[in-house]
Amino acid sequence: MSEQRFVFGVNGLDRMLMGVLDPPSMLVIAGHPGAGKTTLASSICYANALKGFKCLYISFQEDKEKLYKNMKNLNIDLERIEFQGNLKFARFPVALSVDDVVLEISNLILSYNPRLIIVDSMNVFLSGLVGNEVKRAWLQNYFYELSKQINGVVVLVSELPFGEERLQLGAIEFIADAILILKHRVERGLLIRSLEIRKIRGAPLHVAEVPFMIVEGVGLYVQPMEIPLMIPSEATELDVVCSELKKVIRSVRLGEIAYVSYPPDARIVEIGIAPVLLAFAIANNLKIMIISFKYSAETFRNIFVEQIINLGIEKDIATKIVDEYVEFIGINPFAVPPGYYPTPSLQRPVYIDVVVFHGPEARYISMKYRDYITRFFDVITRLKSERKLNITLAARISKKQYNSDTSFSDVVIKIGFTKNGKAYIKVWRKGGNIYKLTINEIETCYSEVAEKIKTKALEIRQKVVNQKQTNQ
Repeated sequence: MSEQRFVFGVNGLDRMLMGVLDPPSMLVIAGHPGAGKTTLASSICYANALKGFKCLYISFQEDKEKLYKNMKNLNIDLERIEFQGNLKFARFPVALSVDDVVLEISNLILSYNPRLIIVDSMNVFLSGLVGNEVKRAWLQNYFYELSKQINGVVVLVSELPFGEERLQLGAIEFIADAILILKHRVERGLLIRSLEIRKIRGAPLHVAEVPFMIVEGVGLYVQPMEIPLMIPSEATELDVVCSELKKVIRSVRLGEIAYVSYPPDARIVEIGIAPVLLAFAIANNLKIMIISFKYSAETFRNIFVEQIINLGIEKDIATKIVDEYVEFIGINPFAVPPGYYPTPSLQRPVYIDVVVFHGPEARYISMKYRDYITRFFDVITRLKSERKLNITLAARISKKQYNSDTSFSDVVIKIGFTKNGKAYIKVWRKGGNIYKLTINEIETCYSEVAEKIKTKALEIRQKVVNQKQTNQ
């Protein structure tokens, strides 16, 4: 059934609105000029053509060569599907009468037999029918019945004047199965995009608006917001490696939230967090994704490798260990929309068990507090529902930020420094007592972490030796 389903071609939308395009159905995509309407319509056309559904793209404005070129920059290769016979592009002159356009569409349907029809845009088409309500009503009914005739999907693109959010399509708004409104505004010098789900017929949806971006080489990316109404329970119990930590928090589970807090002038990455995360991943055979708002992926990876080398492990072995267990992403917190909170779904399809957010206080600075806390809670709740452990490494830049973040967490590790510069670590589990680790306990913990990594390095060395002997 899933192979025969029509899709949006946008992961976030397909996950949120699964089944909305099941035929026969009619979708309206509306928005201001430059909001991304044609990009979304092209994504729908391209994704379904790749599944073997023929797409008829009818345009009153877009130049074919220009459209194909612009979409190819977004990884939407319309020329490819046209060559395969799954796309027919038809541009009609604006001066053509409504009766002539309908006749041309009917002829194209008979000759081409499409399962998906896109009309871009309806405003131009309907402009010649101002005051002719009878004709407009007939035309609206024609497009509605068209989806039944082709046993597929009809997508109508509509232009909204700047400053307005009300559609001017008359009865189409009532008979459409789904209406998506694409919006954009300028905030802090950034172009902020959002997609309003104004109408979805028969879908149990409680999210009305989601942020999205148009990314070169990717296309339209919608931030998924599959937020469960009920907070899910935790899953598999994991070994925390350090025996002293086990006494306090016992273990952590997939789906839990661990929060590591430190002073803003501390450099937690540089002082040894890498071995701790790697030993944890090795002990539980986990894949970790680190999303940093401070470092580039390359810089973070180099820091990890360097810290493993400091344990007395050769560089090539250290690199293999890091690459086996950790993926890195570096994101500029001031260059992404306020409503966007990065998750693994934008990256290549590697299964991730643990998501580590490094430096989210930068997002706290760049967003309004309400937006920050709402989005942060949405993300950690979704990760919990996907049974992914969330570890947050955050500097304490305000009491408000620290109190709200720790209130959501199952395990808290608070790092601080005394007046004479000595480090201390306080640990507690939600509902439990606070325990302060002594220097000896911290050293014991770090020794156990190092031993776990050295054992893994020994295994890799032995594999290399065995492989060489096999090849001789």
